[in-house]
Amino acid sequence: MELTLSTPWQVSPLTDLSLPQLDMTLPAAFALALPYELTDTEIAKQEWHLMHDVEMSETMLSAGCIELQLAGISGYAEVRVNGVAVMDCDSAIEALPICQNEWPHYVSLQRKNIRSYLHQGGNRIEILLLHDNDEWLIEPDVQDDAGHGLVPYRQCELNDGEAARFGIATAPRLVFAPHVELRQVDAEQIWHHGGGCEVKVTLHYQVHRPSLVSAAIKFDGMTYRVPLDMRSQQVSALFQIEAPRATSIQTPVQTPLYWLNIELDNLSFDYPITLNPALCVTLNELTPESERA
Repeated sequence: MELTLSTPWQVSPLTDLSLPQLDMTLPAAFALALPYELTDTEIAKQEWHLMHDVEMSETMLSAGCIELQLAGISGYAEVRVNGVAVMDCDSAIEALPICQNEWPHYVSLQRKNIRSYLHQGGNRIEILLLHDNDEWLIEPDVQDDAGHGLVPYRQCELNDGEAARFGIATAPRLVFAPHVELRQVDAEQIWHHGGGCEVKVTLHYQVHRPSLVSAAIKFDGMTYRVPLDMRSQQVSALFQIEAPRATSIQTPVQTPLYWLNIELDNLSFDYPITLNPALCVTLNELTPESERA
């Protein structure tokens, strides 16, 4: 099950308190949604507080994993659930090589399992859009113990002109996974001297409720449906690419990217994958092996 948190979000300015509060529907470019005569630059200089109340039923809370998913937030943001800080968001993470004809149609997705912060009845989710020189609410290395795997992307829900402006490009979502939480996705490239390469995709997961669950792993037109061992915490699939389209490290936007799609227990994620023999085998690093320590 998926719950889209599009409306209503109460928006309050934190810098210029003379500006009135109002309700806003997400996604939105602030300059077009706010009734103020402010430019994008003036809006970006402000700090903003967004607040949304959501009712949680007993059935919803029975899910083992409830992910809060955010994508396309301009600048820095602190996220709170029922007054507790749960994660920081940084739009700088979107500076990943993406095909030029796809940008800005895809924005990086940031996610957090907030099941332990929710309770039955009314719950409050807050997004604080702050200046990037402020101290982060949560240290980046302790925000989540899920590791540092591939970064998923989500399709932007605004048109090109709106997506380039200050705002939030996709509606926040709550996604309910009954049994398994996807913690991390890794991909390794194995290049052969005679041509071709292999891509090994590894899913790291946490079991919240044992059941018969399988993962659909899709890459380059091939799909593997892999059953999950409830006693384990990871599963892998190996894809053989006979004629890989290598991406230039110097000009990545000039060449196409592969897409990896993962579907697991009601969760679905898309990951852009670049193939190049000079890249380190763990693709999230996106650095040549010669530059690694």
